[in-house]
Amino acid sequence: MDVITDTTSYAVSWRDSDLRFVGHARLMPDGLRLAGGGPEGREQVRTLLYDDLTNVDIVRLKSHRELALELGDELLMVSSLDRPGSLGELAERLRKLTDTQRR
Repeated sequence: MDVITDTTSYAVSWRDSDLRFVGHARLMPDGLRLAGGGPEGREQVRTLLYDDLTNVDIVRLKSHRELALELGDELLMVSSLDRPGSLGELAERLRKLTDTQRR
């Protein structure tokens, strides 16, 4: 597993159940940390441990690309709000950190 020597952060949005959160994804030593705000001022901070990620892929939904993160039976979709190419960069870094391959 690669060691994180910087705290790279990406502007993203994601859905948890029916709630959409907007914030950032940060590569941490033990996992991907999602932190942001949702409806009615609701905040969420969630760390997806690298050992728990079973698949990392980029999929096209409607007219845009999203990062599909599989955690066992759970599928978490993450959209980029950052610069062009950042979603692919994040996916590649996560694949290296999790040793997952595109299916």
